[in-house]
Amino acid sequence: MIKRLPDNGLVLFCGYSAEDAKKKLVVIEPLRPLHLSMNRCDDKFHTEMLREQITADETKIGFVVIDGHSASFYLLYGTTRETLWKHDVNLPKKHGRGGQSQKRFERIRDEKRGWFVSKVAENFLLQFTSNGLLSVSNLVFAGCAELKYELAKKLDQKIQNKILAFVDVQYGGEAGFHQAVDLSSEVLRNSRFVREKVILNKYFGSIAIDNNLFCYYPQDSIEALESGAVETLLVWEGLQDIRCVIEKAGETRKVVFKKPEEVEQLRKNLGSSSELVLCEPLLDWVLENFKNFGSEIEIISTSNTIGEQFVQGFGGIGALLRYPIEKAHELDCLAKCGDGQEGGEIVDEDEDDDDDYDYIY
Repeated sequence: MIKRLPDNGLVLFCGYSAEDAKKKLVVIEPLRPLHLSMNRCDDKFHTEMLREQITADETKIGFVVIDGHSASFYLLYGTTRETLWKHDVNLPKKHGRGGQSQKRFERIRDEKRGWFVSKVAENFLLQFTSNGLLSVSNLVFAGCAELKYELAKKLDQKIQNKILAFVDVQYGGEAGFHQAVDLSSEVLRNSRFVREKVILNKYFGSIAIDNNLFCYYPQDSIEALESGAVETLLVWEGLQDIRCVIEKAGETRKVVFKKPEEVEQLRKNLGSSSELVLCEPLLDWVLENFKNFGSEIEIISTSNTIGEQFVQGFGGIGALLRYPIEKAHELDCLAKCGDGQEGGEIVDEDEDDDDDYDYIY
């Protein structure tokens, strides 16, 4: 009996074995944290996520961020970022006071800096080495002034050879880490964490210049995907939206996108001539069908600030387009906002209207 959910999440495989006529339940704790919730019924077990964790690039990059106020270590692999160690300090700064005691102040300052760097070096060996061997593939040292170079000199030559870059950052701690990732993106171009930030920056850049080569919301994104206009589809790994197919007598099928808690209300609102024939997670549908439309897909995590912004601002789904298209949802919003409604609020005048895409954030 599992009393507490493991830190990495839990995977359950449950099915019926025709060989021995018994139900079987297999419980697995994944190697890495799971950021995706999935409930899929099929004639086979879907182990893609677990296989990806086994075969994925195990490249781990260690980040050291050090300045006169703090030192911190971070581990970056895939889209996962882990804080290993952090220590705050208040080192004395250079000044012109002291008169005859100026040399004594300088000596005290140098002693405190040396003590601090030595302490950081000791903790570096504890966090980044195991049995005398470096536990990461490469290192990036970031910080202000000369502290990062002083720290590197205290380490073994074999460790120094693993340092990819020294970067100057304006901040310490987590803010300094994110700045270091951006500044070292050239040497980390194969990292999924960096690739994710690059594609999201491109997406937000398209929105900023309004070049009409982007779309968002499930309606516009899926319509653009099915028309072949999507170059790269961006989907949040935790997308909860449901793709519902409605069949009406004598008419073609309609597709609507709903939140999980809205599906039952949709079923109740359907008329006697309409039937909800299919409900499936939109994320599953996208992963199974995006290749059929000649598009690429980028799975977005919330492991960084820009990923959270994408999820909070655009519902976790959007696309970069090959060419401009009409965005039905935006046109519909403009039409409704221009009808004299107060505050431009979008109101569905007919609650029973089976509109193809009545998805509102």
